[in-house]
Amino acid sequence: MTMVTERPSVTRSRQAAPAPSANRVSRWQIYVPLALYLLFTLVPFYWMLVFAFRPRGSTSILPWPITFEHFDTVWNGILAFSRANAVH
Repeated sequence: MTMVTERPSVTRSRQAAPAPSANRVSRWQIYVPLALYLLFTLVPFYWMLVFAFRPRGSTSILPWPITFEHFDTVWNGILAFSRANAVH
């Protein structure tokens, strides 16, 4: 006795998408925590740059006008950073 098996008539491009299972994690469950992590990671760096480049006494969120006053204070003022490195 010979057994004949038929090939499925549906090609790969026409196959239906698999049904979502109960254990499958959806995209928003991955991207929302990642976005929150990215936000909490990058905000301190943004805040550090804002404080470095905004004028003294300014309370704006965007550093305008941009100033290098704080860098000048560190380099030439309080710490005398440039002279300390020249001696050693």
